[in-house]
Parts: sequence; C-alpha cells; structure tokens
Amino acid sequence: MPIPDTDGSTPVMASGSLTFPHVDFSLLPGAPGFGQTTIISLFNEGNIIFRLNGGGATCNGAFLSGTVVNSDSTFETCESLDIEDFTVEDGATLNLSSGLEIGINGELLIEKGAGLNANVCGQSLCESSATPMPYGCHSCVDQICDIDTSCCDSAFTQACVEKVRTVCGLVCN
Repeated sequence: MPIPDTDGSTPVMASGSLTFPHVDFSLLPGAPGFGQTTIISLFNEGNIIFRLNGGGATCNGAFLSGTVVNSDSTFETCESLDIEDFTVEDGATLNLSSGLEIGINGELLIEKGAGLNANVCGQSLCESSATPMPYGCHSCVDQICDIDTSCCDSAFTQACVEKVRTVCGLVCN
C-alpha cells in the first residue's frame, strides 16, 4: 500500500519496489549510468532495505540527499555511499552499509529516540582481495559468507566477487 510522502505526493510501488520522490538515488559522478535513478527494495519483517542497484546500473556508489527517514531503513552500496541533508525521526533507525566508505555532507540530524548504524567493510565488494571480508559489514557479505565461509575467513577471492552477482543479485562495474 503506497504511503503518502511528506510533500503530499504518493510514492510509486511496482514489482516490490518502493520509490520515494524526495530521495535522490543517482549514482556518483563518473560512474557508468550517472544520473540514473535506480532502486531495488526488499521487505524484511517490516524494515525496508534499499540496495542501490538495478535498472542496468551498478551497485558501486550512490548519493542520497534531502531524505527524511521515518521507519527503519537500510541503504547499501558495494563501494561508496554519500549522504547529505538526512533526518532520522524519533522511533526510526537508519542503517548504512558500504564496501569502502560512507561520506556525510551537509546536515545529518538524528532525533531523540532515533538510531544510526553505519558499517564499512574496508574493501570493495567488487574487487578481490587477499584480506577476508568482515562478517556483518554488509548484508551481501553475510549472504556470501553463509554459503562460502572462506570469503570471511581466508580471502575475498574472485570466486567471492562473482557471488556478489550470483548470490546477491548486485551488479559491479
């Protein structure tokens, strides 16, 4: 059921995706498909998870601006996530997860009674590494390590990178 936006407009709901008109999901400058608005949202026990990927774009990076979070929400990218002018309202929790970095520009307001969790894996989900991924840094890493523990115990090999697509359905550039 669509929920009215703060400006009175109604979000679009189609194929399990929920798009808020006031959220800018455009990719970071320099990434292929820059300027596209892409979103895949998954619903899990009432929480909304936004995996910033889909529509032919990549999961490498995203920029979100002018967002008001009024329910538990998760925003994830494979490499870089930049946010600005974010408000997390009382009772809501904002969960941020990224492979390499999370940048905060402008204002970030966490109201009394709201929560903020941020996890950075320390390496890209789109590149192999001799270093294993830390379990719990990203939902995709958890899915991968649940079926191939070596990705979190030994090294994040090319086989682990391929699972970003095959297990998580994310597209790396």
